[in-house]
Amino acid sequence: MGINLDNIYQMYFFDLYRFLLSLCHNHHTAEDLLQETFFRAHLNIENYDADNIKT
Repeated sequence: MGINLDNIYQMYFFDLYRFLLSLCHNHHTAEDLLQETFFRAHLNIENYDADNIKT
């Protein structure tokens, strides 16, 4: 089963953004962290084989 990063992005973008914003209380920092998170996911997605991607 291949994992599609576009689908993951669409499904979890807002949840992850709200979570990061609640941690740092800064819109720009939350966006930077979100970008870094999805960048790292892009680099490592082929090595991930878990059923629950959200965790």
